[in-house]
Amino acid sequence: MATNLSVNVKDHELYKPIPVKLLPEPVPVVLNSDPPGVRFFADSQELRGAGNQFSIPWGPVTLVAQHRRLGSITNAATLAFDKPNEIPFKFNYGTLALTNLPPDLELREGNEIVAPSGQTRPAVVYERPGRHTYQYVPAERFKPEEVTTNIVQGELRLLLRPELKGHISAVASVPFAWVPWPKGGPWEGKAGPGVWVGLYEVTQEEYEKVMGSNPSTNKGCAKCPVESLKWQDAVTFCQTLTSKDPKVKALRWHYALPSEELFDYYAEAKDVGGSANAIADKVVSASYANRLTTPKPVGGRMGNGYQLQDVVGNVSEWIDPGTGAPCVRGANFGTAVAQQQNYQYRDNTKDFSRYYGFRAVLLPGE
Repeated sequence: MATNLSVNVKDHELYKPIPVKLLPEPVPVVLNSDPPGVRFFADSQELRGAGNQFSIPWGPVTLVAQHRRLGSITNAATLAFDKPNEIPFKFNYGTLALTNLPPDLELREGNEIVAPSGQTRPAVVYERPGRHTYQYVPAERFKPEEVTTNIVQGELRLLLRPELKGHISAVASVPFAWVPWPKGGPWEGKAGPGVWVGLYEVTQEEYEKVMGSNPSTNKGCAKCPVESLKWQDAVTFCQTLTSKDPKVKALRWHYALPSEELFDYYAEAKDVGGSANAIADKVVSASYANRLTTPKPVGGRMGNGYQLQDVVGNVSEWIDPGTGAPCVRGANFGTAVAQQQNYQYRDNTKDFSRYYGFRAVLLPGE
């Protein structure tokens, strides 16, 4: 590698020895890892490159491949300046498939997150061979709460798909979370009164299974919230769901839209850590200039303190107004920054809109 050296030459000095240490030129190096997804280091310095292509000075070097779950492999190599350099790293591992796990489940082993929740979660993770005990998080949502499996080198393992804890409707399998509420009712196994609140906004496929139609503008997204329906359509859905669910009828409970008081209660989530604005992921626009054009599928974001998703965002939700005029609450995918920060967003200016959907609740009484 070229180098610069300052030399002081005296007058009439004809000969002066100058020691020069030349640094080796960087040469192209290909670093291959099986499995992928590692960080590479050369002499303790992390490498930055394009894919598996790096530039490293030729000569002796200590290379390390570091995998988050599999540990590290060290290779001592001598890089050549006159021929290709390709260094392989082979870990011992088995493959764990995650495709049958719900997107809002986080997979942990002890205190370490093996795979985060969300739509961008990878389809597989690579694990050390041996016995592993994984936790399904949040534990109050899923059963079993943990599962043990034996990872075998070179083999693929599939984890047991967990069941949802809580209530699921007999038709359309709409999932609900328990929300303790002083004005609710008793339920077997619960310490005090409460109500069941839909984990997500009612989806297009759930609505179609119950009502046989889909009014949505954003058709073709079965897991997206149903929208473009009137308040009475949402009420009729809840009444029809009740008529088709013998368990809740026998218990003298019924599906309905939430009152504004109930919406405020579970949106604020004060007794479990804070407001929906502070602790829930939101599907909303960044600004008027960059507004989203459609809702997003449910089930891939962090919930609020009751694990309810999209209380703020995705679509605004029809509310039971009591004696007042029908309205929607909660920001939606098209609202602006000032409105998206506040679950108290309220609108009653339209009969229906592609920004309007709803969330069902299960209440005591007939």
